[in-house]
Amino acid sequence: MYSHAIRCILNVSAKLRKHKDLKDITLIYPTLIFARQQVLAYKSFHISAHHDIEEKLYIPRDQKERKNHFNDEAQKKIDAMVQENPELTKFMEVVKLEIELLRQNGVNVPLVLKPAHWLEILSKHSKKTREKYYDFLFKLEKKVENRKIKQEKNQELYEIYKQERDTAGVKTDVMVYGIARNCMFRRISDQTMNQLWNWNSLKSVMWGNKIVFDFSYEQYMNPQEIKSCAKQIMGSYAVNRLHNFPFNVYLCNVNLKGLLMTSLAKFIPTLFDDDFPWTVSSKSFIELFDKDSVVYLTGNSNKTLEKYDHNSVYIIGAFVDKCYKQPVSLAKAKQLGISTAKLPLDRYLHFGDGSNKNLTLNNVMSIMLDAQFNNWEKALEHVPKRKLFESRLRAMERKLERDMGKARILKPQTDIDFGFNAQTKLRKQFNSEIRSFTKPPNTNMSHAMTNIHIYNAYSMSNKLYFPTELTVTQSYHCKLT
Repeated sequence: MYSHAIRCILNVSAKLRKHKDLKDITLIYPTLIFARQQVLAYKSFHISAHHDIEEKLYIPRDQKERKNHFNDEAQKKIDAMVQENPELTKFMEVVKLEIELLRQNGVNVPLVLKPAHWLEILSKHSKKTREKYYDFLFKLEKKVENRKIKQEKNQELYEIYKQERDTAGVKTDVMVYGIARNCMFRRISDQTMNQLWNWNSLKSVMWGNKIVFDFSYEQYMNPQEIKSCAKQIMGSYAVNRLHNFPFNVYLCNVNLKGLLMTSLAKFIPTLFDDDFPWTVSSKSFIELFDKDSVVYLTGNSNKTLEKYDHNSVYIIGAFVDKCYKQPVSLAKAKQLGISTAKLPLDRYLHFGDGSNKNLTLNNVMSIMLDAQFNNWEKALEHVPKRKLFESRLRAMERKLERDMGKARILKPQTDIDFGFNAQTKLRKQFNSEIRSFTKPPNTNMSHAMTNIHIYNAYSMSNKLYFPTELTVTQSYHCKLT
């Protein structure tokens, strides 16, 4: 696999050594790096069609144009909804009054609501969910404002540093090292790293193992779960491009007009570019791959994935089931007649009580990337530690320590005696003070009321009820009020 690359490096090294000025330069170290890498099995070197879907979503590259594009699309949807149901205009006016009232009461409310925000608000029917969304938009606005303020401060500090650096360079003849000055190392920009990772993803199209995201579960998710699913797929894209042996990823059963694909296109604007390394298809994975080589990954399967098969195509359901807990992926696999498997979580991990075994899509992608070497112990390190027994146990210990600290702080200075003799003594003291309180002076009133409350606390704590005394207490409270 790397023989051609190693041969090229050795040829370049041999040519460089012919030059007198470059005798000591060698490229043996990169050769050793290539030689030490593990080589995975692959079936062919063909490049698949990136998009076998006729229609494409137009996503502008520029961030401002992209925001305006999505706001225009949202405004068109709102106009269509208003034409179908004219009462939505009244509802929008009510929402505007609601926002103004919340703003006057000091509740976190955004200053500007864009059409995309209104489209989200119209889908929320309860006031509580709308208030949560207002708070989210308010925090988002403040985050943008703080970022701009921080950028302005950093720019001012950089200008001051630049002036000091220039004056220092003029006064002295010594070479100055620092930011934007002389340096013995070449600066690696973010653009360079992005190009490297993009090439890493493009390699997977030629010889990477195949994995599929099934987009056929949009009907089972609410809008918030759909957005969460899109974010997890974006995280899967980031994890895949950083790995040494990335997957050749397919998106099947895609609905271009659905909310899931629209949300994913917002997070990955280059999704429909010709050089994007993922295959987007509206077809089912049964039509694209051999039915016998397909394995559906579902936690409800009875079969455990013992060993990663490089000849199999693994299917991951693009499904965030926070509310809908039915095994729809297993039912779909049985309906299509394909084999299923689940990750060997119970064999290598000890989950804590109350923690579920549901993993996010990017966690499953990270596990499957490392599982290509059949090292499950290393692959399952991507499972969140908060779900495991040791983490749960440490959390319970920390909570117990906090509770014991609170108990020590709130512990009274003197221990209260709840014995029979103490109750008898307190009862006699209570009765004597009640009889003497026909016309109590103001100095003794607070003392008597304190004793009454203490007596009631003692009686309730020991489940002792005295109807006569309680009646006197209630009547005396009425006289005082």
